[in-house]
Amino acid sequence: MPPVEERPHRPGTFPACAPLHEERASLRRLPADVTRDCGAPVHRGRQGEGAPRGHRLARGGRGGGPEVEAPPGPPAGGPIDVSAATPNKCPPRILVCIKQVPKAQELQVDPVTQTLKRVGVPSEINPPDANALEIALTLKDRHAAEVVVLSMGPTSFDESLERAVAMGADRAVLLTDRILGGSDTVPTAYALSETIQKIGGYDLILTGEETTDASTGHVGPGIAGHLDLPQITYVSEIRIVDGTVRARRTAEDGTEWWQTSMPSLCTVNFGCNKPRAPTLTGKIRVKRGGVIAHWSCADVGIDPKKVGLLNSPTIVAKVDTIRLPARAGHMFSGEPKETVRALLEALIRDRVIVP
Repeated sequence: MPPVEERPHRPGTFPACAPLHEERASLRRLPADVTRDCGAPVHRGRQGEGAPRGHRLARGGRGGGPEVEAPPGPPAGGPIDVSAATPNKCPPRILVCIKQVPKAQELQVDPVTQTLKRVGVPSEINPPDANALEIALTLKDRHAAEVVVLSMGPTSFDESLERAVAMGADRAVLLTDRILGGSDTVPTAYALSETIQKIGGYDLILTGEETTDASTGHVGPGIAGHLDLPQITYVSEIRIVDGTVRARRTAEDGTEWWQTSMPSLCTVNFGCNKPRAPTLTGKIRVKRGGVIAHWSCADVGIDPKKVGLLNSPTIVAKVDTIRLPARAGHMFSGEPKETVRALLEALIRDRVIVP
């Protein structure tokens, strides 16, 4: 895959390819007039926002006089003054970080390294990451966004990246290198953030809230910390409005709408949507090839002393596999009093209860 080209910035538009801000972008909670339920719309903000396109509400004087109706636009079929038209904005570039994880019933632990076996084990896209990808593809449908999928792992992870492209992503990048083996969430967040900077030109980064093989929830916020980006966690819906991100966030007592500038990062809730199936067109694109790029740590400029098992602060002392004992059922029949007495005797005999 050729390097991602930079897109020109047009005056008056949000620069989708702008470099990282020198200062942390602001993250603010929307005003309290937002109804906190699942069906609440985003607040309309200042007077005039939310009016039909091409019209503006005129305000009265300081004395609170009557509002004056805005002048009408051109008649139907009439000429349009293109000199005052707003230039088209560059479509946003959305990066989605996904991970290929072993299926829950196929988890296997390496007895030497105490890490999960990933090669040769039936795997799938981490379910919360699939939900994040679906949100990205929905935004692509609405805003003609470019969706780039990023993962880190062995070349067997191509399976999940190919599926992501077949679902509708534009391209994918796999960071793969032997020195990354055994990395916990700290080196992973560092390596992914360095790769994201190499891709460049991003407006929004999406990750799942956590992975099913570790359930830490560290990587998304860790990436935001390395890139000094505002973040909104536990998101179930995202809207892009005038160069800002508005996200519905799950809270303990309901839902909240939050707003932040771009670029920013959001972690997506598991199960908040139903990921779409791969399309025939997408599968054909994958078959033709050229949609997945493999980058090594040297390609990205990753410091080998900051990644890998030896540079991971997490220490796994022991991993045990729980095996449930085989038990045979027993049916008791007869009068209720006799049945209860027989059941209690059996429980005492098997030391399930102590008299």
